Amino acid sequence: MRRRDLLVAPVAAAAIGAAAAALIGFNPLGLFHSCPLRIVTGIPCPACGGTAAVKALLRGDVRDAVIASPLVALVAVGLGVAAVAALLAIPWAHTIQRLPRPRSRLLLWSAIGLIAANWIYLLIQLS
Repeated sequence: MRRRDLLVAPVAAAAIGAAAAALIGFNPLGLFHSCPLRIVTGIPCPACGGTAAVKALLRGDVRDAVIASPLVALVAVGLGVAAVAALLAIPWAHTIQRLPRPRSRLLLWSAIGLIAANWIYLLIQLS
């Protein structure tokens, strides 16, 4: 694998994120209005507020994005930073060192913890 190929994943993830943000921001089909779980049960799902967070980020309002859904705001900003860093690193791709393989259980439990913390925040915000 060429070292330049290491930069493909962050740029591809950011491109997908940008396409999703554009779809949410413009919402041409009127699909993104309310969370189905919240409509049926009154309980927000772990990603509730994600659409509002992305719309706030598109307006440049980071505070409202974090209030709407801290996890979605963090992931969206992280994707943007990773994409910019990867694009800036392309001229120096030949010097990039491959990082050691991350421990998958640590990543899994970290992701579960972040999702749970976000859901608790949303539940507290509801009351």
